[in-house]
Amino acid sequence: MHPPVRSRDATMRRFETNMRRIGAISKALPALVGNDGVRADVIRASVVFLHATLEDFIRSSLPKQPARFTFNSRSDLVQALHRMRVCPKQVDDLMVPLASLAKRRIQIVHYADLGETEVEAPAPWTSGDNMVLIHWHLAVASFVYRVRKATGPVGLVEARAGQNCTKARAKLFEFADLTSSLNIGLPRDQILERVEAAGRALDDALGALKLEVEMFLDAEGNPLPDAVLDSDDRGTEE
Repeated sequence: MHPPVRSRDATMRRFETNMRRIGAISKALPALVGNDGVRADVIRASVVFLHATLEDFIRSSLPKQPARFTFNSRSDLVQALHRMRVCPKQVDDLMVPLASLAKRRIQIVHYADLGETEVEAPAPWTSGDNMVLIHWHLAVASFVYRVRKATGPVGLVEARAGQNCTKARAKLFEFADLTSSLNIGLPRDQILERVEAAGRALDDALGALKLEVEMFLDAEGNPLPDAVLDSDDRGTEE
């Protein structure tokens, strides 16, 4: 087994490849029925995979790659950012979800996701858990894009992808606020209004995650500067 290459491009290629794999796992979930059993275990595995993907990116981005680096808490992130000479304030809004991801990974790996007595069956994976997982995905992607921007040049496509992650997170927070404000005591017209607004927010979040070709073309249909990847960016050789 060869050690990972520490170049900036190789690190990003590994990150993007693993994120695509995690995305493929998520797309396969609707075929699995129920909120427990195999489906819940597949989701738990994707949580561990997501955490490991971020951990590899951080480890490979440190100036001097340590033989061992673990990300288990906010303090681990802050220390790593200081070593990369990145101000933690640039990712301050991501600290809570990323620390939560690390905590859940510990619960899954070291405690089998069981209750405090470790004899209880794990709780079913709910729709609320699904929303948290989506926030973790976006937080990981946003963290990586911001760190890359703070430590070196990024192309137009990558910059736009980072902006879209930020927009999608904002729309998901809006969706959560609207749905949590629903209660049977509200007048019917207000309930319908908030449901429709929540639907629009969710559609906007999904739309923000799409990178359309037209975003990177000028008025004459030619690629904008930095929108064309060279062979190094594609991960291919001349």
